[in-house]
Parts: sequence; structure tokens; C-alpha cells
Amino acid sequence: MEDERDEGNLKFLERWNTKKYLKVLMIDYYSVTLMDDKNLLVANIGWSFKGWRGFDEEMFNRKKLYKFDYITNTGFGHEVWNFYDGFGKNVYFGHIESSLQKFTSGVVLFVSKYIDPQDPSPKRSRFYFIGVYGNAIYEPQGFHTGTKVIDLLPEYAIENIKDIVNTENWKGNNAEKHVRYLNDILNGKEYIASLVASKKYSTVFLPIRYNGYVELEPEDIGVKDFKEWKITYKITPEKATRLLDIAIIRHERVIKDEIGVISPQPIKEKAIEIVSKLKKVKNIVESNTL
Repeated sequence: MEDERDEGNLKFLERWNTKKYLKVLMIDYYSVTLMDDKNLLVANIGWSFKGWRGFDEEMFNRKKLYKFDYITNTGFGHEVWNFYDGFGKNVYFGHIESSLQKFTSGVVLFVSKYIDPQDPSPKRSRFYFIGVYGNAIYEPQGFHTGTKVIDLLPEYAIENIKDIVNTENWKGNNAEKHVRYLNDILNGKEYIASLVASKKYSTVFLPIRYNGYVELEPEDIGVKDFKEWKITYKITPEKATRLLDIAIIRHERVIKDEIGVISPQPIKEKAIEIVSKLKKVKNIVESNTL
């Protein structure tokens, strides 16, 4: 049976505000008319051991290593579904824990602070460029996915939420707000995304063991330091292009077996796909249009 969340499905259309729906339907043809720092965004998301493709059991088990209250309490952040294939055939629905004032559409470069279970209190934070949305659209009121958050969670994560709600045992700030939100999840709250992007221009990179993530210094994105609680940064087209070039080279090395190990064929095929998408994104940044 065809997934009712697919873009061509009438049930999907009926759940959408028409204007928002048409944006998603036409996203492969959507063009960025002026590529400057208003159309380019660096977004800091919580580290995933599973590649941001769905609920992450290791994140849940290591939640106390994170600095964000929501993750340390629940064991997950909504960004773990940023590259989840289950929301739709042609698009990714993504989450950024921030309200964007100027960004409405364009390219989003995702970065994440590495969580090392062997070194839970590192002297130096390591940030990586881990993936990209090539033609993202931001909607302040959110995009409906048609999926309940609770349906994305395993039973042990649901039980953890029930325990927090029943005991009101939230560790951190804004306890009442968060407990109320978790109660809404238990009552069937829908996963609402702040971003939508075409899979044709969007990808997460191969993981660290294949040298796919690009380690960053603050100057790589044009700042003096990475702030612990800062979620988004501006970046110039020149710096964005440089990072995309590095990511392309890293994945081309996987294809050529130049990373010190022989990569399995499925990994090479994935690297080929990633390089193709990154070159399309680079073209967006350089030519200002899809």
C-alpha cells in the first residue's frame, strides 16, 4: 500500500494548508534567487550515533553526556529524524531547536558536537560538518508530517516519558513547559517539522569510521568560537563552498579506497550518491539557482 504521507497522496494533501503543501510539492523546482548569508545557515544539532536517521538507542543510553536538558531527560532530540526516510518518499522533514528570524529558504549546513563515550569531559570540543539540506524551506508554524511522535519511539523511551510526566521529575529549566509537552506526546502529538528539503539535494555524510564527517574549527564558518548554547550561525558562500569541497573530496577518497581500508561496495555506492548531491548543492551556492 502506498504510504499516505507521500507527496502525491490525497490524504496527505488534505492535512496540509494548501500554500505549505504547494511549497513541498514544488521543492525540486524551487530556486534560491540570491545566495548570500540570508540564504545560508549553519545549524548545530545534537550528536547522533545513528546518523540522524531515526531514534538513536545509543543516544538514549548515553543521554547524561549531553548538555541539552531535553536530551538528558528524554534520551532523544527531535533532530534525530532530520534524515529519516519514513516521513516521505521525496523529502526530509527536519528540526532545528531555534526560531529563525531571517532565513526562509536556502542551504542548511548541519554541524554537531561530537560525543565521545570514552572521553565524556573532553578538554576541547570537537564539532563536525555532518550533512546538508540543499534547498530547505523554513516554516515558523511548522510542517505536518502526519506521524505521531510516540509512534517514532520504542517502548522503553515511552516508559521513560511516562515516568517523567507522572512524577514531574524534570531535571533542568522550564520544567512545567517540558512536562506539558511530554504529556502531549503521550496523548498523540504529531511530529511537526520546522524544515523541509528535497532528498535530491540533501544528505547526511558517511560516519567517522569512513572519514565522512568534516571536523571544524570555528574560523571555518567565520566565528571566533563555538558557543555551547548557540544553535545557528551565518556563513558566507565562500566558506560554505570550501566545506562542501572538503566533504566531496572525503567521499571521493572512499570511492577510490584511499582511506586506509577497503570500503564495502554498498558504502562506495552511498559515497557516489553523496558526492553527486554535494556537487548539486555546491552548484546552488555558486550559481544562486537550482
